[in-house]
Amino acid sequence: MIDSEHSDPTTYFSNMGQYAASLKEKTKGVVFLADTFIFALLGSKDMIDQKVLEEKLKELGNEKPVIKKMEKISFKIKGQKKPTQTKDVVQLAITGVKFDKESMQKFLSEQGFDIDQ
Repeated sequence: MIDSEHSDPTTYFSNMGQYAASLKEKTKGVVFLADTFIFALLGSKDMIDQKVLEEKLKELGNEKPVIKKMEKISFKIKGQKKPTQTKDVVQLAITGVKFDKESMQKFLSEQGFDIDQ
């Protein structure tokens, strides 16, 4: 889990796809946490329970969080004609949220994510 200084998750959408296969192979994941969004790329579908996450967001004051979920990531490498695809991974983007970061960090820690200092 990384505390993001970015104001939106655009840079993560553009750049994290290249790490999907490696995260899947190692069954690891990364979560970027900012004041207004959460972006996660998880190497396994069962690394986080989306329903539990939604409940936590509601508890923190986000009645209808916008959660976009993809289970197949495509990434184009320069000079390569077809994009590389990685299946059975999860990319979550939760935007338009406002929450207490410390509470969300605590929740994610309880879900098994370590905080990168």
